[in-house]
Amino acid sequence: WMQPADIYQSQNLGTNAVHFQANQVLALMAERLQEPAVAQAAQARARRIREGISQHLWQADKGYYGQFLYGRTHAVLSGRAEALGEALSVLFGVADAQRGAEVVRRTPVMDFGIPCVYPQTPGIPPYHNNAVWPFVQSYWGLAAAQAGNETAFLASIAAVSRPAALFLTDKENFVASNGDFAGTQVNSSVMLWSLSGTLGLVYKGLFGMDWQPDRLVFRPFVPQALRGTRRLSGLRYRGAVLDVELTGFGSRIRSITLDGQPLPEAAVPATLTGPHKLRIELADEAPAAAALNAVPHHVAPMTPAVRYEAGRLRWAPVEGATAYQVLRNGQFAARTTTPELPVPAPTAYTEYQVVAVDGAGFESFASEPLPVQPER
Repeated sequence: WMQPADIYQSQNLGTNAVHFQANQVLALMAERLQEPAVAQAAQARARRIREGISQHLWQADKGYYGQFLYGRTHAVLSGRAEALGEALSVLFGVADAQRGAEVVRRTPVMDFGIPCVYPQTPGIPPYHNNAVWPFVQSYWGLAAAQAGNETAFLASIAAVSRPAALFLTDKENFVASNGDFAGTQVNSSVMLWSLSGTLGLVYKGLFGMDWQPDRLVFRPFVPQALRGTRRLSGLRYRGAVLDVELTGFGSRIRSITLDGQPLPEAAVPATLTGPHKLRIELADEAPAAAALNAVPHHVAPMTPAVRYEAGRLRWAPVEGATAYQVLRNGQFAARTTTPELPVPAPTAYTEYQVVAVDGAGFESFASEPLPVQPER
């Protein structure tokens, strides 16, 4: 959906969200450098990327974005949830506030955290498949805080704290279906991005720090279960050193003072220097109740292998499949409960694919595109 002249093309949710944010940052940099043409071009690219994501990846029936478009001549949407991409779409503003809240509320989350993808792909051992990554969980937690979803935010804090306490270190990832690091294909201890993700849930989540070009803004989000007083000592912000005290729960600030003097807004300027004491008192108001889409472990069906013989598509039955969807040139053409389907003689080059569907409605990936051409 991006123009060929763009510096990067991708049909993946997470990559496009990053590309969207990169162009927003580029626009801000260009404005600072008084390069209006560069800023306008970057803003236009960001708009096109956001529109493309919404047009091609949004799934209104599910309430979250699809994983990516794939295929050859005709693209097909993978409807699976992709945790990091969903989180970044909320954090970077690809989704507006209403849609962002829906994404956080409806994206599938398992008992031990949000899996990198859902449902899982059969035959692939845990690494990204059937796995929770603490740094991804932390991005998801920050998205939950931004959306005001206390349930999802508190669950994210628990999901990164549990394995750190249980394994006595910050593992790279762990198995989504059982919560153990044993069984993952590659893993490491003292992983800095797992650790930094946990710190981010404190700094950017609980304390709500938002580093902007000219100031440090505070938008705390403290679940009622974590009410109380918390402090950060010696926080370095440019030329200033801040001792921050945060009390209460909720997200509405009752009062904020700097060195005992009220601040007109919940922010300190980038020009501030030297040591200072910042105190934030929350209003002890619980946010509106918001749901979490808790789901069991689920493995999607295997991808069918399709062949064409004498006017019929045929494939071996897929274990667990109760039906099959046939795609013609990337579009739905038929549904069948048997592993074959007669198709009309083509009058032009045509591609067929088959998707296996299980009893719970979960789909396999579409089969390799099968070209069928008119007889000569």
